[in-house]
Amino acid sequence: MRYRDWLYGDLMAQLGSIWTGRKRLLEVVEQYGSDETMLYVEAILDHAEPAHAPGNPLDAEGEYLGETWIDSDGQGSTDIYVRATVRIGEDHVEVDYTGSAPQTGGAGNSSTGVLQAAAAAPVLCCIDPAIPHNDGCLRHVTGKAPEGTVCNAKYPASTALATIVPGDPMQDAVWKALAKAMPERVSAGYGRVHCEPVLSGIDRRDGVNSDWGCMLFNGAAGGGASPVGDGWPVIGTIAALGRTADFEHRNARVAASNGG
Repeated sequence: MRYRDWLYGDLMAQLGSIWTGRKRLLEVVEQYGSDETMLYVEAILDHAEPAHAPGNPLDAEGEYLGETWIDSDGQGSTDIYVRATVRIGEDHVEVDYTGSAPQTGGAGNSSTGVLQAAAAAPVLCCIDPAIPHNDGCLRHVTGKAPEGTVCNAKYPASTALATIVPGDPMQDAVWKALAKAMPERVSAGYGRVHCEPVLSGIDRRDGVNSDWGCMLFNGAAGGGASPVGDGWPVIGTIAALGRTADFEHRNARVAASNGG
């Protein structure tokens, strides 16, 4: 980590929330028992399933294609193709990045977590806003891409920039596909972050040799308007920060529920 001292507090806050959540959950289990607690947990997740809510994108069954590109990988490759085929079924949305470019020599390749997040985030923006965004909602949205592509890199490819590059264009391709399925729900395009320099080093002026760093986000052009509102200036696409679920377990559960 470039900024160990700065990020330590953030890390401890995140861990503290996990420890507090664990403590509270154990208190609930102690009071009501594990069986009854899990009944309510499953009920909360079932309540978030978009298939059970009005005005959800699952009403627009069909296959829709969205395409875009990454300008450069910083290593000499340009116009790196990103293709998203969005298949909307009766109770499931599949985002398939098959046909996208091979993984690049730069840091702009997608990890598995970013792949799933980039597939899901645009869909979540199109469903009824009353639906909670939890695993119950995400049961019905999956992303996939062939291994070794820019959308699903294979070791030892770098994924250091994955949440923005290719996370932004991967979402952009999904937005374009969804615009064909439900234009009344999808906003216009987002500008991307065109320059993101990171400077870091050791400050020896105070005799302590302190770490220092500076990350600059430059050139975000803004977010597009929707049928119900104006766009936003000087923002970029929603960062695909990844999801921490056990994907193999969750996808196996989804396949089982679909009779697969």
